[in-house]
Amino acid sequence: METKYSKLIQLQDKNISAIENQILEKNHLIELAKKDIKVIEKEILSAKPPQFGDFSIMQQFHKGIWNMNNDIKKIENKISMLNSEKNLLYKHLKNANIEKEKFIYLENQILLKEQERLRKKEQSDLDEVAVMLFNQQKKRL
Repeated sequence: METKYSKLIQLQDKNISAIENQILEKNHLIELAKKDIKVIEKEILSAKPPQFGDFSIMQQFHKGIWNMNNDIKKIENKISMLNSEKNLLYKHLKNANIEKEKFIYLENQILLKEQERLRKKEQSDLDEVAVMLFNQQKKRL
């Protein structure tokens, strides 16, 4: 049986699915950023300082290492931002689940009242049939 809350529950389900998809997307972006950090760290570890040449070559090498470390810091900041967004999405997910549970509870209450009403109606109908049968038997006697 469908109630006025059935559509609200369906909408909450869609909302919950959308939030879960956003969380998965944030997790994927975080993993990609971590892979980028690993690639840059490998580059830093594999970089060989110049053994000879001008001082400017050494400065360029150190500037390149500094830039790569700076890139790592930027990516770490991006990961931190993505984690904050993900935590906010988890809060939204929790609230959406609570709202859905409220709607389910209200729907169940309506269904229980309807079942009780039908049970009483059935009992009333049975009582009426019993009275009719009793009156019919009484007329025969």
